[in-house]
Amino acid sequence: MPRTSTRRRRLLAIVLSALAILAVSVSIFVDLPRPLRALDGFWKPIVAPDKSALVCIGDLNFIMPPDTNQITAESVTEVMRNRNHVGQSDLSAMARLTGMLGRNSQPTKVILADSANLSDLRTQPAIFIGAFDNSWTQRILQDSRIRLRRDLVTGIGSIIDNRNSKQLEWAVDLNEPLGTVRRDYALIARFESQLTGQTDLVLAGVGPYGTTAASEFVTNPEYFRQFSS
Repeated sequence: MPRTSTRRRRLLAIVLSALAILAVSVSIFVDLPRPLRALDGFWKPIVAPDKSALVCIGDLNFIMPPDTNQITAESVTEVMRNRNHVGQSDLSAMARLTGMLGRNSQPTKVILADSANLSDLRTQPAIFIGAFDNSWTQRILQDSRIRLRRDLVTGIGSIIDNRNSKQLEWAVDLNEPLGTVRRDYALIARFESQLTGQTDLVLAGVGPYGTTAASEFVTNPEYFRQFSS
């Protein structure tokens, strides 16, 4: 009889221990701040645990002469000064994204838009940084209702609704001196791309500051709270 009581007590202790562990686990999840859970949900379709996060960043090679013979004939100093430039806003966004992903143990692979090819982009989800300096951003958004547009005549960059192409509520004059730009806009778009067959994310500012602001929004739980509430 005493042995049976001892066994029951041991069994009860094991059950109580299991319930205690379960309670702690549930408590940890429930106590996780809602903005952080929402932000994790936003990123879940983009990052794959078994692959590096692919970041395609805009560059300024599209304004450089494509003659490779001319490039190889230039001095190293000329190439470093004149080619493969990445805008400050794009660099800031890339650093913020790779930093966040790194803190979550997510490896990252960064490629220049000028060097990316469709085969790479069809293998996994990708993050596209930059608007008019990233040709892939334009291609990814080509069938979307909300797009980016730059008027080469007026120099106006804008985010437009294809159902109302004359709407220019979100526009920046890209011919203005940098120091006079007081307001910028950005497009944050996560969707299933018909071009790549993947879930892709676009972070693209119209002017010089929008891309940085977009990267802040998708990496900061407090900023993201307003969107998820």
